[in-house]
Amino acid sequence: METKKSSRALALNTLSLAIGLSYGLQALAQDASPDNDKLDTVTVTAQKRKERLLDVPLAVTALSSEALENHGVEGPSALTGLVPNLDMAPSPVSSLIASVGMRGMSSDQPSIWADPAVGMYVDGVFIGKSMGGLLDVVDIEQLEVLRGPQGTLFGRNTEAGAMNFITKKPSGEFDGSASLELGDYNRRVERISLDLPKMGGVSALVSLRNETQDGFIANPDGSAWGSKDRQAGRLALRIQPVSGLTVDYALDRTHIHETPPAGELLSNSGYGSLYPISTPIAQTAYLFQNPTCMAYSGNTCTYSIGGLAKGMAPYVNTSYPASITAPTTPVQPYERLDVIGDTLTAEYRLNHDNTIKYIGAWRNMVYDELTNYSGSPVPIFNGWRSSNYTTQSHELQWIGNKGDLRYVGGLYYFTDYGTEHEPTEGTLFTFTPGVIGYNSVNFAITSKASAIYGQLDYDINSLWTATLGGRYTKETKTVSVWSYNTDQNFNQGSNPYTVNGAAAASFEKFTPTFNLMYRISPDTNVFGRVAEGFRSGGFPAEAPIAAGYSPFTPFKPESSTSYELGLKTAFLHNKGQLSTNLFYTDVSNYQVGILPPGTIAPTIVNVGKMRSQGIEIDAAYKISSGVKVSGSYGYLDAKFLQFIAPGVNGAPVDAASNTVGGGAPKQTFNFNIDARLAQFSSGMNLRALLDYRYVADRYALPAQINVNAPNASIGPTAAESLLPATSTLNLRMILGNIKVGGPGDAEAVFWVKNLTDQHTLVSRMDLSGLYQMGYWSDPRTLGVTLNYRW
Repeated sequence: METKKSSRALALNTLSLAIGLSYGLQALAQDASPDNDKLDTVTVTAQKRKERLLDVPLAVTALSSEALENHGVEGPSALTGLVPNLDMAPSPVSSLIASVGMRGMSSDQPSIWADPAVGMYVDGVFIGKSMGGLLDVVDIEQLEVLRGPQGTLFGRNTEAGAMNFITKKPSGEFDGSASLELGDYNRRVERISLDLPKMGGVSALVSLRNETQDGFIANPDGSAWGSKDRQAGRLALRIQPVSGLTVDYALDRTHIHETPPAGELLSNSGYGSLYPISTPIAQTAYLFQNPTCMAYSGNTCTYSIGGLAKGMAPYVNTSYPASITAPTTPVQPYERLDVIGDTLTAEYRLNHDNTIKYIGAWRNMVYDELTNYSGSPVPIFNGWRSSNYTTQSHELQWIGNKGDLRYVGGLYYFTDYGTEHEPTEGTLFTFTPGVIGYNSVNFAITSKASAIYGQLDYDINSLWTATLGGRYTKETKTVSVWSYNTDQNFNQGSNPYTVNGAAAASFEKFTPTFNLMYRISPDTNVFGRVAEGFRSGGFPAEAPIAAGYSPFTPFKPESSTSYELGLKTAFLHNKGQLSTNLFYTDVSNYQVGILPPGTIAPTIVNVGKMRSQGIEIDAAYKISSGVKVSGSYGYLDAKFLQFIAPGVNGAPVDAASNTVGGGAPKQTFNFNIDARLAQFSSGMNLRALLDYRYVADRYALPAQINVNAPNASIGPTAAESLLPATSTLNLRMILGNIKVGGPGDAEAVFWVKNLTDQHTLVSRMDLSGLYQMGYWSDPRTLGVTLNYRW
């Protein structure tokens, strides 16, 4: 109770301080002389129309193309620590699968049968899954990160928030840029973007990107772990056949073929050994540690099981490794991603006040990986994954205004189809050293979702604006699963199916929102917001057939209700900008991804209720024409109110008071300085950009605090799920406006990432309660980028 009171008091005090600060700065601004050295006015499309960020009653962080370049961001993977209360890291075993947490709600299941809590969009098109979510986006013009439920305008799977990457559109005038980046670990990146002159009424923009880099951690049996080999391209076309009609078409393609991140064996024992030996998981863990003789010939054991941990012991390491030997057969570990997608957007201006917009998209993703899950040359567990996932979406919007009323209405349809083939091998299937078992899990999933939505913004008077919106969504999901044991070539042969069946389920949800905004001044607004969002239900296609688990039993949709109070202000003639948000969110039917004890088959279960509350601050200030400072801060208090899970004796318990949440760092902070150090008579200038990011301790996934507590459940412990705080410093020195001839200017950028060479665990997992794996952050890297723009 005291914690709850103190957190609310802190929230109210922070808001009072922000309001007082805005009044004080407004008063100072009245005495300040106008200054041309202002911050840019930021516009966003968070409410489906272009508006000043200052006038949008949402918690939004907007990053321009210049800001993204200064931070070295070319995709979602580089956003951790840059946005308040956002925790984003690669999933264990893959650098191409996103593990995203926002405001304490996280996505911890990488497969295509699971849905994210944070929706990812490119030009308003929903990407669909966490798998493939960390690919680079070519030609980003702006990134908008919307925090809090976005269920009204964006729909399902945005209950924690949404990220929308907005790409550059063709201008019809000759423009472009080219760059070459060189760095250590043989890093090489080439980029080119050509904005071509209008030809026959068609404007075109072509962009290409190629990236290669050696891995950071050696693999004595093959290529170093964590290498990069990525190619991406984008073609954008714009035509305006008649007055008022604009048609944009974009085709993008990404190809990636590289080695997965290094998985290190942190311990050859897991949480299973902590429970009483009478529990099945402890019995399994005991066999994993200690061989048991099943047959004797005289005094000689002729058949034993268990004891796999002994062979792993020499490879245990808890510090940053120089190399990891972890072969797979018959080829080296790899991860591959091929994505192709096209988007058609048509916008027709009916009159000065009304516009109709259509967005249609088709995307196909093929993902393949071969990964060693033991961090050692011992053949404990190797796994393949081959996924093919296709989405199609159509959205029709009507955007307009009449007097003091602004409105957005829309119809939305989404469908997807995915298949996955997962052969696995290892002694984990036989519990006998040297004897490898083989298995194959296969499934297909489909979704069909349709929605109708609308939002009204009404100016009650010159000071007050009310917003009311709602969205109704209905969807149907299906799953088909067939799995079996195989021979060493993964052929089924005469082996019977261990799972073979299909199922279907439908879900529906209405998600309303209500906002009320008050204008303290033309450049200062205070708002309150109540909004609902939800994450779709579905089928855990990889779940085992066991007590309480089945791939054909659907988990329920997860829903959230959020209450927010915010302030946005620009002060001193827009030399400074400040945005502050307080939020309080209740989540029901909270979804948690788990490995049922003693199995390697993941599933999702609804454990109950979770609550998150906190503070978010974005700020920027132009000290002078050559110096700008900016930063953000997030404070998060997330905890379970109900966590129903199997107890030690098998009966369900409410483990809420004994369980920590995953992907929920208490604090996130970043501070940036962009300073011009020298201005030369030739027009050339020298700038320094310092980027500091901090992410507090957090847990990789929900975990038990005390396995001996009366309400202890079976699962990973907090101690073995803890990810330490990360503190990262990046530096860029930019020599700009270099005259080298031709129509443009050149630029040389000298950069260092992770300047202090911090080594921290960024993800980890306890595999089935038997042993633990960990994955590390990238070491210090440095290099130079040469840009030419015209």
